[in-house]
Amino acid sequence: MITDPLFQPASKAPKKLNKLINYAIVKARNHNSHGKQSVYAIAIDSKGLILAEAGNRYKAEHPTQGQQVNIWNVYNRNKFSNTKEGHYIPDSTHAEQFLIERLKRVPKEKRAGVTIIVARSTTKLTGTNAKPCIVCTNSLLRIQKRLDIKRVFYTTSE
Repeated sequence: MITDPLFQPASKAPKKLNKLINYAIVKARNHNSHGKQSVYAIAIDSKGLILAEAGNRYKAEHPTQGQQVNIWNVYNRNKFSNTKEGHYIPDSTHAEQFLIERLKRVPKEKRAGVTIIVARSTTKLTGTNAKPCIVCTNSLLRIQKRLDIKRVFYTTSE
């Protein structure tokens, strides 16, 4: 598994981000992903203003799904559905992937010191493990400099 200082549990986030972490947890709880798990991601600038937000989606087609097929095949063999082309794609598009696409549309001058918060919620509105998977981790690392991503915090069950 990739470990990078860019990725930190939400428990290590500065206290000023607590409201935004709780906001992401509530959004995850209320988000209808049309599947078992609801994950929500938000991107904020250095001033704490929300630049973009997105939730995961089951059975959604997304351009980045086909790009990471080999990595998905290695890590998630049981979670695939066969497509007409004979390729395997994940059954869902992760919130981080949708967030990256939305963040690309934000003007460059507004993307100063981006922090991303990824949250998954229980029914009791507490955060649970939302650590980005290997595909999302690689996607975020690849685009980190271009989108000026400084930190990624994710909820845990702690």
